[in-house]
Amino acid sequence: MFCWSRNRSNFTVETLRFLTVSQALEDIAVFVAFIRKRFKLEKNKLFVFGASYGGTLAALFRRKYPHLTDAAVAMSAPMKRDYENKDFLPSIGKKLKKTDIMCYKQIELGLRQATRLLENHICNKRELPLCNKIRENLGLCSSLKGMTPLERRLFFGTIAKDFTFLTEYNGLLNATVKNICDVIAHPNIAAWSPLDKLLAGDIVISKELFMSKVRSGECLPTKKQDICEYLSNVTIKHNAVATGKRQRLWQSCSELGSFPTSNGDSKQHPFGGVDVLPFSYFADFCYCAFGHPLTSPFIKQRIDAFTRTFGPSSLSIGTKIIYSIGEDDPRLQRELRSTEKLASKCSKHVDENRIFIAKGFRYFPHT
Repeated sequence: MFCWSRNRSNFTVETLRFLTVSQALEDIAVFVAFIRKRFKLEKNKLFVFGASYGGTLAALFRRKYPHLTDAAVAMSAPMKRDYENKDFLPSIGKKLKKTDIMCYKQIELGLRQATRLLENHICNKRELPLCNKIRENLGLCSSLKGMTPLERRLFFGTIAKDFTFLTEYNGLLNATVKNICDVIAHPNIAAWSPLDKLLAGDIVISKELFMSKVRSGECLPTKKQDICEYLSNVTIKHNAVATGKRQRLWQSCSELGSFPTSNGDSKQHPFGGVDVLPFSYFADFCYCAFGHPLTSPFIKQRIDAFTRTFGPSSLSIGTKIIYSIGEDDPRLQRELRSTEKLASKCSKHVDENRIFIAKGFRYFPHT
């Protein structure tokens, strides 16, 4: 369903209904059985590896098919499932504070300035040049003039997404949290406002990230109708399908959840209050992309059903599974809280499993 192993016709809901964790695990089981028989490997030991969603599959495969594999390695694997992840944005805020407290404060002040502009409709008046600058720097398709509450959430969601992606994959791209914070907290132009500094940092992120709006040559829609039309496209060559966005959204909406809402401690991140990115914000896009019955109550029911199917999220479930996770990973505390026996700073046995907490943000050894 992702990359080259995709359906060749379309990505309607009828097709996407096969994109489930259960189906993926069954596919892996069939593949393992085929490879063992084809190359006469029945007596050889077999280990499964995976990172992120692949890590979740590796751990669940070991749990469900212990007779087909001898051990599993799950790197930065989200095991705890709920309809929202309240810890995600605070974890990003923690990393920003740890890197440069002035950077954190300037992002917060910049977003407050943007809030005043958008909520008070100042873009209709003397601040129009600044509003046009925001639109140009962020690559927005539409004017900021007269934005609705939902469109303002889209705006703040764009800023949050850029900084969370940068922070989560810190060190894997040319842009790092440190050099972006240098731009924001210590600009060459002293007269810049907090919003000017924020925009200067965000446009560098946009130029560096492989999913960059700048590189793709496409503007970023800020109207709900435009975004829904984008996510609803089912053709194989459309950007939403080709980049896997529609497929990933389907899995989040239909069983995996863990939407990074702002319902956690808003004092621990700079991206606005609890009402900036509520669960309903994400559920609205599930519904507009896939239609009935993907409403908020149904999404929660589906995620509860996933938990019942695969059991508790505790890392002690199953045997001979190695979990590797970065000490700054936004999933770390969330995963450990779901485990009765917490991991130590370096490593810890949890029954017959082992957890490694590595220096870095995700499962990669970088600072």
